[in-house]
Amino acid sequence: MSGYRVPAPDMLWLSGGVLTLLLVLGLLMRRGGRALAWVAGPVAIGTFHVVCRGESGGTRMLVLVLATFLWMKAVVTAEAASRGERLPMLPWLAFALLWPGMRQRPFARRAQRPGAGRDALRGLAYIAVGTLLIGVAFVLRLRPWLATLPLLVGLSFVLHFGLFRVATALCRGLGFDCREPFRAPHRSATLAEFWSRRWNVPFTEMVQDTVYRRLRRYPGGVATLAGFAFSAVLHEVVLSLPVRACFGLPTLYFCLHGLLVLIERRFKIASRAWTAACVLIPVPLVFHPPFVRDVIWPIAGLG
Repeated sequence: MSGYRVPAPDMLWLSGGVLTLLLVLGLLMRRGGRALAWVAGPVAIGTFHVVCRGESGGTRMLVLVLATFLWMKAVVTAEAASRGERLPMLPWLAFALLWPGMRQRPFARRAQRPGAGRDALRGLAYIAVGTLLIGVAFVLRLRPWLATLPLLVGLSFVLHFGLFRVATALCRGLGFDCREPFRAPHRSATLAEFWSRRWNVPFTEMVQDTVYRRLRRYPGGVATLAGFAFSAVLHEVVLSLPVRACFGLPTLYFCLHGLLVLIERRFKIASRAWTAACVLIPVPLVFHPPFVRDVIWPIAGLG
């Protein structure tokens, strides 16, 4: 079932209850409990997969994204607590609910932070451009595959470069030292730079703190490959599980990128063209046809 629809009241209560439990779990993880944090996510995701099986693909995606997001907040909180890093309750709630990032450190101390107004204006500008591109996709709705490119770019502008930048501005306005999560990815000269410092930096921070930190002492790129494998699993949850199709394709994309990062490191490859080709050519493995049809197209009335 494609598209988006409001779930039945009992489903809304159940979903809200599970998501609230994940948020409470994150609060409790400020005192530690890594094992519980790691187990809670698969349990919540499995629960949603079963109870939301009759919901539309878009609705399932939204629920699974929220569950995964709050689960990762709990995990990184527990990992930080194991290192002696703990936030008071209110800064932690700001970290968990206002900020897409996965490191608590910017919320440890409040001070005057310049640039909030500028970030907000830039975010609003990206939202405006993204909305325009989504409108272009709507005009092209009778040719949905032709409309897919402006639709995907428009959605990325609205969410990644728009709303997330506005969230950055809000957090900076509250005195927290946050930086925008997406930092000119088109300037990346290597895949390693793209993934570690420019594209979805909060996700990279989470992988570094939960996976890479534990495995970096092993030789042969073990930590790098494990980090990409973990990313692959999470992307399967939010891209393939909602539409119950094309399992393994996101895994192939991210495992391929893990290998390409090792190759470019070995042969010292540094080129924007190389990076763009590696990111874009296999991107249909991530945004595979069932996900595009059932989750992306309905946003602009395509299909």
